[in-house]
Amino acid sequence: MERNLFVIDFETTGLNPYHDEPIEIGIKKMGMDEYYNTLIVPKKENGIYYKYVPKKVTEITGIKDIDIINKGISQEEATFNMYKYIEDNSGEGPIYIIAHNGLSFDFIFFRKMIDNYSHTVRTRNKTIKESLVKRFKYIDTVLLARYLIPNDRVNQPSLCRRFNIKNNDEHRSMGDVDSLISIYVIICKQLSRIRGKKSDNYYLENTKDILDELFI
Repeated sequence: MERNLFVIDFETTGLNPYHDEPIEIGIKKMGMDEYYNTLIVPKKENGIYYKYVPKKVTEITGIKDIDIINKGISQEEATFNMYKYIEDNSGEGPIYIIAHNGLSFDFIFFRKMIDNYSHTVRTRNKTIKESLVKRFKYIDTVLLARYLIPNDRVNQPSLCRRFNIKNNDEHRSMGDVDSLISIYVIICKQLSRIRGKKSDNYYLENTKDILDELFI
């Protein structure tokens, strides 16, 4: 398997990545047991902190105000920890960030956090390389799923049902990360087979070709 595959998921205050804020992040390198996961205190752009999690979000995720108050950390701290996790667990070469519906959602939150706090991250830890961000490549598994099954639903719960994957903590970051890892492996193997590659593991071992050949 490729060395630098990181699966990421955000839970947020709403569905608009340009207006809403993250309340939880989970990230895990494929092939590793260790991961990074935290609740985040959501903050508006004007610097005023929310003092609540919207009721609808609590109904979906189970995350309550009291959870954020007791366990949440600032976006700045979360960005530093996330960035450090990626750097500590990356080898040479491209770093692939994988998310479901990432282009329309998760990648936007990810980039906003990096853009907003990258200077702080480097100031706090001189060993963090500024060039790390330049190595990021993004893979949206929605596009992979649409390539594989163009005439069916490709939201994450539907794919879990299709591939008999159990999500033990749906709509929480690490539950969604772990189930997406399983989805990604299955999709890569099926695409390798369909496209006549020499091994079912071809796209797991040659991630660059996913971007080059499947135009995502």
